[in-house]
Amino acid sequence: MNVCQNPCKHGATCNDKVNDYRCTCAPGYKGKNCEIDINECLPNPCKHGATCNDKVNDYRCTCAPGYKGKNCEIDINECLPNPCKHGATCKDKVNDYSCTCPPGYKGKNCEIDIDECLPNPCKHGAICKDRVNGYRCMCAPGYKGKNCEKDINECLSNPCKHGATCNDKVNDYRCTCPPGYNGKNCEIGIINTEVIIVISCGSGFFLALVCGVVCFVIHRKCKKANITRNVEIGRNTDNRAALENRNVEMSRHISTERGGDHEYADINELEMSDFVASPSEQPALSDDDNSSESSNGIRLISDGYLNPYQALLPAPQHPENIHEESNENSDTLEENRTYTNLYEPLESNRREESHIYARCISEQSLEIKDEPI
Repeated sequence: MNVCQNPCKHGATCNDKVNDYRCTCAPGYKGKNCEIDINECLPNPCKHGATCNDKVNDYRCTCAPGYKGKNCEIDINECLPNPCKHGATCKDKVNDYSCTCPPGYKGKNCEIDIDECLPNPCKHGAICKDRVNGYRCMCAPGYKGKNCEKDINECLSNPCKHGATCNDKVNDYRCTCPPGYNGKNCEIGIINTEVIIVISCGSGFFLALVCGVVCFVIHRKCKKANITRNVEIGRNTDNRAALENRNVEMSRHISTERGGDHEYADINELEMSDFVASPSEQPALSDDDNSSESSNGIRLISDGYLNPYQALLPAPQHPENIHEESNENSDTLEENRTYTNLYEPLESNRREESHIYARCISEQSLEIKDEPI
């Protein structure tokens, strides 16, 4: 009797036997009739806490983060590719990684440059400039150091002169000068006020003395000049008076000669002009002529005219006539001599110094013809 009415489940194959049957179950099933689904998750094949999901003749592991594989046995390497920046070292973790950042960087992937200027390490108002794993302080004048914490001592170069004391300041210094000096570095010498007063007074006295000496010398010279001028004026006055006296004497001498052995009548100047030789009748005379003829004539002055007093004189005689008559009357007649008085014009000095010049021409003997008028 065929008892197999296919009691096998899930597509199992029924095999008839004597008073029995046997189900050949499909994979994943078991039991008399293959009614039982075999649980492949028992025991759990999934690793690292993965969840096993049973299937027909199979399973599936739902891996925990960071794992993979059929049974989640493989740890996923999150450092591939390397997520770390700026040369950081990546370390794999379960479903994670860590970056070992180089100095100066931070962040999950070391992507952040650490700002070393926060907070500002620079002192005294210096400007901080961030660098990789460092910073630089731009110091204000007068400071130095990593953080501009040091005040530069401007007195180290000893700028103060003449033993002055140097006092350091921020980016500056001050010199305490000794007496007699001033200036930024005490380089300027100061003359004491008392010394200046003494020098000024001495200079003023010296100038006054020099002015006095100069005035005295000028006064002496002016006085001497005035004395010399007065002497000149006196001499000129004396010469003029002597000249006038001489003219008077000459006039008297002529009168005496006229009142001698001969009876002369009164002489009229206009009539006497007939006896005076005119310039055209007289022979030409020169200063260089030394002949006997020129010595017997009447010499003219430089302006070429005779003195008015010469109108009183008789005309000169020729040498031969004078010689003949002098032989006859040598005992009774004396040689008449007359004098010519010549005046030169006065010269005016431009500086109101009037000098009177007078020149008397040397007396020349005139041979007068012995004839009564």
